Amino acid sequence: ADEVIGEVISLPGKLVHLLDDDVAAIPDYYTDLFRILWYYRRHWTVRASTRLLGCPDLIDALSRSGTRIVWFDETFLRPVVLDRVPAERAVRTLYRSVKTLHSARMLVGATVTLSIDAAGPDSCQNVRREMEAGGRGGDGAFAGGKDGLVALQVAIAVGQAGFGAL
Repeated sequence: ADEVIGEVISLPGKLVHLLDDDVAAIPDYYTDLFRILWYYRRHWTVRASTRLLGCPDLIDALSRSGTRIVWFDETFLRPVVLDRVPAERAVRTLYRSVKTLHSARMLVGATVTLSIDAAGPDSCQNVRREMEAGGRGGDGAFAGGKDGLVALQVAIAVGQAGFGAL
């Protein structure tokens, strides 16, 4: 922890992007770390899995230390995308999760990785249509309310189809 604190102190500016994949992977370590980092008055962007939602002490430490954005990994939207949870139930679950962090003064982002085969441009068009349908609040996987996700980062892993078709 002392190495990390030394690095943070030496960084110019206030905004720090913590590059660890999941701050909830070792909640006790990160809780202690962010309780110490609070004294240095930085603004943080961190990445986490849904395990974070079960760590109220860590959420409190992140909030008090100045964390501004929590980027969730694929575990955040996995039930919606892979398990095809009905849109209404999924929205309620996501809403509660987002509100938990909003109430701690943190914004929420989510990462989705869509893997499609190299069948050609039609595959890319199908992904785009699915996302557009979700954005309209239909049965799509990304339906949300007015207080939905602040940001959604989509990485599309395509074979030979390329990104030009989108």
